[in-house]
Amino acid sequence: MGEVMTRDGGLDRVLLNAEGDRKLGPYLSEWQMRGVPIVREVAQRADEQVFFQERVPVRSHEFETALDRWGSTHDMMVLSIPDECLKTWEKMLRLPFADTERFSMFVTMRVASESDHAAWHDAVEAAMNAVETNDPSAKKKILDLRKKTAGDLMKKLQTA
Repeated sequence: MGEVMTRDGGLDRVLLNAEGDRKLGPYLSEWQMRGVPIVREVAQRADEQVFFQERVPVRSHEFETALDRWGSTHDMMVLSIPDECLKTWEKMLRLPFADTERFSMFVTMRVASESDHAAWHDAVEAAMNAVETNDPSAKKKILDLRKKTAGDLMKKLQTA
């Protein structure tokens, strides 16, 4: 649906696709005014629990956690990009992939071992360079990334 960038746990900026804008746009407007609603437990006794709703400001260091909890209660998955994947992800966004392909690549990169992060970075870098220079090998490099995604996902599923 899009990306939510944070800085020190607080909201930095948001980039949504059409579906994300439709589903999250109204919430984002409300959050900027009132904060992200989360439920907190305040007391627990032998036979009852007491909860209250709190709003976390978008600039708060707790925003990232609040967004994750809000997503869970609204049947949405919030996935964070590990620091070691960020530069690769930013380059991947400039390549001609559908949102579903980017999501598959992202999930694959997130579960990759540290040694595989370098391979992902190199493959994306090679495809990016080929696309930017109109190299005839660009289509093959894009296809190679698609195959790498499928192969790495299959390996992960087999070991899960």
